[in-house]
Amino acid sequence: MFAIDTNVLVRLLAQDDRRQSAIVARWLDARLDEGDSVLISSLVLLECEWVLRSRYGLSKPDIAAAFDALLNTPGLVFDNEPSIERALQHWAETNSEFADCLIAASNQSIGAVATMTFDRKSARIPGMSLLSE
Repeated sequence: MFAIDTNVLVRLLAQDDRRQSAIVARWLDARLDEGDSVLISSLVLLECEWVLRSRYGLSKPDIAAAFDALLNTPGLVFDNEPSIERALQHWAETNSEFADCLIAASNQSIGAVATMTFDRKSARIPGMSLLSE
């Protein structure tokens, strides 16, 4: 199994550097054609979402569609796919940040009853609860 870093994933999704984007596409195609698995960690997705949103101005639906396509690509594996899928669902249904949705979903997957927060917006995410006086 191989894993990729955020900058590699951004090149693949943003196609912002023709040379590096082509290198990534060739490398990924070769790995998948040879039957190798390629890991994309939750941390890489988290950082990638921030880069695509803040640097490239991509919209939430565009980023969500790109991540959904990754999840449906044979040979790509994720460290906590069910949590990522739940986070994307909650992100689509709420006005919350992807990071907060992924935190809540990941914490639930390891047994947390709730993730406590002072953020009222985040408290609307399933698995988050508002910590108040």
